[in-house]
Amino acid sequence: MPLTPILRKPSVMSPVSNKKVLFCMRETARSLIFKFRDTRDPSVFASTFEILTTSASEDEKISWLSQMTECVPLLDQKVDLLVLEFLKIPWYKLEKLSIAAESFIINLVTAHNYYTYSVLKQLFTLITGLLLSGVDDEENERAGVLSENQEAYCWRLVGSICAIHKQVPIMITIDVHTPRSELMKDLEDEDSSDEEEMFNMEVDDGDGTIEAIRNEIREDPCMSHRDGNTLDVLMDMMFHYIHDICHGIKRTIQLKQNIINSENAVESRKNEKMCHLKSERVCHPRSVRYAELENQRTVGCECGGTEHDLEALKSLFSDLKEVFSRIILTTHASSHTQFLLFYLLALRPGLATHFLEYLRVKKFENPNCFRDERRNAMAYIGSLLARGKFIPFSHVHSCLEIICAWCYRYLDKQETVQTTNYEDLQLHSPFYFACQTVFYVFTFRYKEYTENSKKLALAQSLNLERLVLSPLNPLRMCAAPIVSNFAAVTRRFQLAYCYTIMENNKRLQIPSSSIDEKTLGSTSLDMFFPFDPYLLVRSRGYVANHYREFDGLPEEIVEEGDSVKDEEALDMIVSPKSLDFSYGLSPGYQKW
Repeated sequence: MPLTPILRKPSVMSPVSNKKVLFCMRETARSLIFKFRDTRDPSVFASTFEILTTSASEDEKISWLSQMTECVPLLDQKVDLLVLEFLKIPWYKLEKLSIAAESFIINLVTAHNYYTYSVLKQLFTLITGLLLSGVDDEENERAGVLSENQEAYCWRLVGSICAIHKQVPIMITIDVHTPRSELMKDLEDEDSSDEEEMFNMEVDDGDGTIEAIRNEIREDPCMSHRDGNTLDVLMDMMFHYIHDICHGIKRTIQLKQNIINSENAVESRKNEKMCHLKSERVCHPRSVRYAELENQRTVGCECGGTEHDLEALKSLFSDLKEVFSRIILTTHASSHTQFLLFYLLALRPGLATHFLEYLRVKKFENPNCFRDERRNAMAYIGSLLARGKFIPFSHVHSCLEIICAWCYRYLDKQETVQTTNYEDLQLHSPFYFACQTVFYVFTFRYKEYTENSKKLALAQSLNLERLVLSPLNPLRMCAAPIVSNFAAVTRRFQLAYCYTIMENNKRLQIPSSSIDEKTLGSTSLDMFFPFDPYLLVRSRGYVANHYREFDGLPEEIVEEGDSVKDEEALDMIVSPKSLDFSYGLSPGYQKW
């Protein structure tokens, strides 16, 4: 029997050769990306993608999905055409393929979120095409009903859409990419153009045409900022949805049951009619109800909670709180999405107490939470206490009492340790977050604290002077506009004297050979107040009635400013007319 030469290649492919082929394929996927990046010629990948679409085996397709997943860092906007064509390949026909495809898609939109819209559009297109093709499917006994395989295919597509939504929530993404500075600039430009049009407008001839046009524009305003307008529309829809859920209004009708059974269709029409009557009976989504003895405090919508579906409202609050904790709280530079929770709390003010307690206990006072999470939690507490008209003064004072008590326990601990009893932003950041919130809220709602002698005694019970005089020196670490306004108010009502310390802090900012870098340290407190003024035009009406604007500082402060002899001390005071606690520092104030 002749011996086989040892150098002859075996007729059956070994496992080693299989791995070698996969390695070559991986190199081919990577090389395609680099070739297309250099040439921008679709013919580079056209033939390969055609094979994957028509004749490639399941294993080959899975291999390509694995390769493309590994190459996700290379799939930037320079190769967007390649990515979009790759997504058009039918990956969801088989379950095993769909798992690999979903893994690739999730990695893609997580690394490059600008692909999110294109990916979702492709998935929805596939679902729409499937539903339309199922209408005239001869295999089905009844038109409009999908086969078992089609239904499984559809659910795989829906599963990927849900997975994308969990990883990259669309609303919040638009919010982050729509900075307040751009919206403010566009609003200012629109105001100036409106004034010009008003002067150039022809005189009304008496038939009311011009006034009708004005009313039509007011009813459906459109923002010039593209992303801002998109976010505005989405927020308007979500506000209306929250209102409907809280009032037990369900506008969806089960069309499938109507087709199957005429009796169910009749019953469904009855339910729809009852739902319509109920929607007419409940209050308007933008309505408001004020407290009987307090004209400035709101107590929900017009129905006062009598028409609320408590079970649905409780479920919605639980869901929104979960989304807030997992996404919104940890998102930097979000300006408007958080107002969905603000609106829900305004509709049902009793929930605000639970939400504030959750932020304080579960987030801020929890040492296991990240520093940024604790910072943001305290920022939400402060902004909600300051801006929410639906939060009564008694709750505001209780919250400030609790926060101040936490600060005093922190100071007691530092006095005991001694080794860390000095100002340091990184070492004592939670303390400074809490102090800035106290300064901000107290200044914002000082009028309520100074209405009468009884409430002024409550302000004195906060013992704010201990915070001001503490060795940790919060006046130096907190934002300058907040410190200046707080100093002006507390000086006016003799609650604390801050200007001497502020003057010393100002001298520390001057470079000197006797002061080293460690002594100066970082004096910028990275903190924001998330419920700063709402800038979206169409959806602003949902929160406007429940939202508190800053009334300004006492006029006496401006008049007494002339009596301050030190010019440098005067420089530290912010005029109440120039500072309105609205826009600026990250975001919330005019820049110092």
